Amino acid sequence: MGNLNVLSSHEVAVVGVIDPDAYAAAAYSTGWIAMADWWRIMAVIMVGDMVATALCDAKLQQATDAGGTGVKDVTGKAITQLTQAGTDDNKQAIINCDHEDLDIEGGFDFARLTVTLTTAGADMGAAVFGFPARYGPSSDSDVATVDEIIGCDKPLADLAYVRLLAPATVEGQLYAAGSELAVAAPSALALTRRGLAEVLQTPTPAPALGSDGRPLKVPRRR
Repeated sequence: MGNLNVLSSHEVAVVGVIDPDAYAAAAYSTGWIAMADWWRIMAVIMVGDMVATALCDAKLQQATDAGGTGVKDVTGKAITQLTQAGTDDNKQAIINCDHEDLDIEGGFDFARLTVTLTTAGADMGAAVFGFPARYGPSSDSDVATVDEIIGCDKPLADLAYVRLLAPATVEGQLYAAGSELAVAAPSALALTRRGLAEVLQTPTPAPALGSDGRPLKVPRRR
């Protein structure tokens, strides 16, 4: 069971989009996503009506910077081709990707989704979601085209992020040792005083910046 103290929009952001439309046969891509800002991303590809003979492929690609330098495919991150002949009209496909799936040692720290229509066009759209943000609420990093978030009235300042050092019941829910969750600040204080948890970060910390002005990488949570 997830932590009910945290709004979904604080944990998940829209970080890339291909606007829904009737597209001709061609390749379409989201903008480049800085994976250093996220633990993982999820791409959702959606097709509507496909013209006869239409084919739809989708994959994640990686690059060393936001300009797409050295672009190449992310290994194992491509969907099975959707086809009009295979009755794939009005279907969806999902690609999951962790930061570590990129060629980090090679300096590849940016990702994007590319959808390619061949032979004929189709109604198509896609969105890439990043979660959770390494710094602050994920909704702070939504793409600019996100017009509105409804029900975002929970005061984030009243929450604290903790890692449990032993099994504990938190606000009526039993969690195992090692669980990482956001809890009300008074609960976090009580847990730490009893030696049951350690505070991971404040809700909206200022990230440490490297010489390039981007957040420094931090070890991934286990």
